Amino acid sequence: MIINVYSLNNAIREIKKGNHLKNWISVRDLGYEHLYKDIDENANNILKITFDDITKYQVQNDLIHPVYKDIVGTRDFLYFCEEHAEQIINFSNNVFNNNEELNIHCYAGRSRSQAIGHVLNNYYNLYKEKNENDYIINLKNSIRKFMPNHDVLNILSDQIFLKKSF
Repeated sequence: MIINVYSLNNAIREIKKGNHLKNWISVRDLGYEHLYKDIDENANNILKITFDDITKYQVQNDLIHPVYKDIVGTRDFLYFCEEHAEQIINFSNNVFNNNEELNIHCYAGRSRSQAIGHVLNNYYNLYKEKNENDYIINLKNSIRKFMPNHDVLNILSDQIFLKKSF
């Protein structure tokens, strides 16, 4: 399965060009709903999930950049969780079963979406079926921007590889 990972701006650019109009995992930031208007109006089959690009380790050890603290403000952080992982797995299974491409974006296209894309690439192209060609294509497309959110990597990997209930 080909998995395309984008920043929000690049996702919008692709959609406006008429490319990749369906099968989107849209990772969103709370309070910035207006940024996703073009995706919501022009793409279809969209899984919308909202969580902050933060890990519990960063919060526990006060390793959060001051700018990010200001953006979030006084609200509690929204962590990636098992429910998000289950939604992603169910959505991506449908895309995989229909033999279609999957598109993923988050704001910068480096952390949350890259982690999701990495786990799904390993699962669908190495574990579910030996599709080394798609695996290598996906890997080459992401290697320069790969700065994964480790909570997303760990939780999604645990859900998809260890539970195997999907």
